[in-house]
Amino acid sequence: MIGLAFLAFQILFSNYISPDCNPMDYPYGSREWRMCLLARAEHAKSQYNTISDCEDIPLKTSCYKEVAAKTNNLSLCDMVAELDYATDTEINSCYEEVGIRNNNLEACNKIFSSLEKEDCYSQIAMQTRNKTICEYTRFKDRCIRQAEAGHPVN
Repeated sequence: MIGLAFLAFQILFSNYISPDCNPMDYPYGSREWRMCLLARAEHAKSQYNTISDCEDIPLKTSCYKEVAAKTNNLSLCDMVAELDYATDTEINSCYEEVGIRNNNLEACNKIFSSLEKEDCYSQIAMQTRNKTICEYTRFKDRCIRQAEAGHPVN
């Protein structure tokens, strides 16, 4: 049994890339290159406090999103939208993160995916226990129950 657990551990973590990696050590665009950039971005998230912290980062979407959420600054999500390589998912994710972490309805309004927009409204309604926010959702009854409870319900 212990041998099986060790084997599973090796398989799960054999692809682990340290946040100290150098993306230049991997072929551009390869899986390892992307994993390295993501590992570095995730590791550095806690250090992203201002826009200047994002200057030396090749893929700025994670940094902009983190700073936007920490500072409740929607213009940084607008900057994500202006990046050539930013996907709709990353743009929506930035607005959603700002909205949910700061109870910012304006951020939810900027999300162009209706499902994510409604999730943003529902999360804020639940966190603030404000049932009136549920008017922006299709599943008003469930949203209201969650807002009253202050946590997710079935």
